[in-house]
Amino acid sequence: MNSHDPPVIRLDTHLEEQNSIIYNDDEKMGDIQTKNKLTKLTAWFDLNKKDEDARQHLYHEIPKYYVWKAQERIWSKRKRNKISNMIGRMYFVNPNDIERYSMRVLLLHKPGATDFTNLRTHESTIYPTFQACAIARGLLADDKAFHETLIEAHSFTTDTGKLRLLLAMILSYGQPSNPGELWDKHKNNLTEDILHKEKIRLNNDSLEINDDMLNLSLYYLNEILSTYNKTINDFAGMPRLPDGYDPNSTLLNNFELNKFIRNQTGYDRETMGRFAESCSKKLNKEQLDVYNNIIYKETTQTSNGQLFFVDGPGGN
Repeated sequence: MNSHDPPVIRLDTHLEEQNSIIYNDDEKMGDIQTKNKLTKLTAWFDLNKKDEDARQHLYHEIPKYYVWKAQERIWSKRKRNKISNMIGRMYFVNPNDIERYSMRVLLLHKPGATDFTNLRTHESTIYPTFQACAIARGLLADDKAFHETLIEAHSFTTDTGKLRLLLAMILSYGQPSNPGELWDKHKNNLTEDILHKEKIRLNNDSLEINDDMLNLSLYYLNEILSTYNKTINDFAGMPRLPDGYDPNSTLLNNFELNKFIRNQTGYDRETMGRFAESCSKKLNKEQLDVYNNIIYKETTQTSNGQLFFVDGPGGN
């Protein structure tokens, strides 16, 4: 047995008469049309037409107060006005699909919509498109929707690479007014995977994001943008990578060394020092003499290196 807590229900996000239809090969056309006439979204519109209480809630809030009955394809009020911990999650929409993306933005801000036309109505004006209505409401003009999209995406995915892909799509197709601010406000979330790997590599849970990690995240973002024939330099306010930056180049230092060299040289000196000190206390006299001799020569000799051979048979 298994369960999810809190429970999550996926909510349809489609334009008018553009919802997905699922049917069996042997079903009749009339039955298919009847069965798929109402989606969770259109059923929400119908609910708002007749239920005054429902009109105060946003689309994604409805599952807290109403139950989706798949058989009847309706939203039914929870018994005794019980409030559930169920989370309503609208399907993600690519910013490149600007109309559906704008509709989703409106759904996040307008409670009680009664149909698609009502949803794109603002202050008694019916706008011809959802994008026009979202702009009129100030939901797209100041990049607010893009910020909210990145925040929401971060809340339900642990794949930081997908977050960078999302930002690349927003930059390429969303036409944000301030790209640099988008990066600056979300750069830590966009770098979490790199920080996680470095914590493991260095065995240091207290490690924090630094400029080297941000540069690498920016490099990965730039690689994604290149698939759209763009670079970070095409967007105003975006930070620039250092000249000649290449994380796999052996000419660079510290964090930016060739990844194979990083694997061999990447360790926390303080942690390893404490470990060596604790181990040295467990050595017998002969072992300690060998250890001290090697450490002395290693730290005092100025030659190009020495070879030590230790013959240490196992056993008691």
